[in-house]
Amino acid sequence: MLVGVGGSGKQSLTKLATFLSGYDIFQITLTRAYTTSNLMEDLKHLYKVAGQKGRGVSFIFTDNDIKEEGFLEYFNNILSSGEVANLLPREEIDEICNDIIMPMKKEYPKREATMDNLYEYFISRVRKNLHVVLCFSPVSIPRTSVAAFKILICMSRGCCICKYHLGWTQIPNPSSEIPRPCFGLHD
Repeated sequence: MLVGVGGSGKQSLTKLATFLSGYDIFQITLTRAYTTSNLMEDLKHLYKVAGQKGRGVSFIFTDNDIKEEGFLEYFNNILSSGEVANLLPREEIDEICNDIIMPMKKEYPKREATMDNLYEYFISRVRKNLHVVLCFSPVSIPRTSVAAFKILICMSRGCCICKYHLGWTQIPNPSSEIPRPCFGLHD
């Protein structure tokens, strides 16, 4: 999670890090007609890239992209368990599982290729390859929205780093204290 005022370089830093890591980058194209079903289609695409194809992808999501508060629930689920309920229909899960038999056998030669094992392997690849980068401003997100989804602030299993971004010309004084809203915050 990157927190900073507009123009502080949150998205630029993410794009640079994504490029240096050799990952794909993805951002939603927000329109007036963008709904939860559009978000689900975008998430489905990301899960296929990360889990089925095994490619690293950074998903940049800004506070301006929160068109409906329900969007945060999906991110809450992704960050806490790696799964989004009813994201993929059974037919697509079967297709994905068939596609990842060889990679799973290569990585885990002794693991049996059952549907449960293949699906578990798919989700583990999503967790490994999908990097959700939340770029928020401290002034534009209402505290009630984020408080309802605490996982967005204090991520489980230490899998998140919260980074405060100051303006390009503002260099913090090492003796000054930057507010720390949650445990495990790195500055």
